[in-house]
Amino acid sequence: MGFPTSELPKVDPDFPASLSKKCIDIIRNKGFDGVCFTDSFAMMGVLRKYVEENINGMAIAAGNDIILPNYRTPTRKVSAMLKKNFEDGAFTMERLDEAVRRVLAAQEYYEKHKVNANPATAEDKELLRSVSRDCITAVTDEGVEAALGGSNEDKLFVTVTEQDAGQDVHNPEVTADGLYHPDKIAKKIHSEFPGCGCNFYPRIFRQQGQ
Repeated sequence: MGFPTSELPKVDPDFPASLSKKCIDIIRNKGFDGVCFTDSFAMMGVLRKYVEENINGMAIAAGNDIILPNYRTPTRKVSAMLKKNFEDGAFTMERLDEAVRRVLAAQEYYEKHKVNANPATAEDKELLRSVSRDCITAVTDEGVEAALGGSNEDKLFVTVTEQDAGQDVHNPEVTADGLYHPDKIAKKIHSEFPGCGCNFYPRIFRQQGQ
């Protein structure tokens, strides 16, 4: 069993639950010895307040066993930051061994007990594909009409942050910064959905030909 430490009531005035030893100790003192994992560290609030280079080590020190790192950051970089946290004394080898023990125990349990009583059928898989293919949700402020009119052409809007726009798109890892090649994205979209209009926001992406 895993426990997401983001879902605890606020009991620590200094740290969010994912970085709070006080919060995680409450779970452990209740007898829970399973895996504890963090909330996503892609949230800007925690990144700005605690700095990405520090939060992974802080999370392990607090008692988490698994980190959900910032998806915008390549895995190799996250690993390097965590290694530096350890070398700088953010958490001990004993704490690391404890986390590894729990993760390995969870993996072993899963391998022995894994059962999928309701495997996905071909019909289920096609339904999921159709949802991704056919649906778009326009989220607006209350009372504001979504500005998606203007023609009968189907439209797909690809929205990215300015932070992502400034990242190295040549990074080989399969992370956000490795996927933002507008020309390739547009080519793939047009091959899958002939006749679909494709717009990229912010417009900075048009410098690569779209």
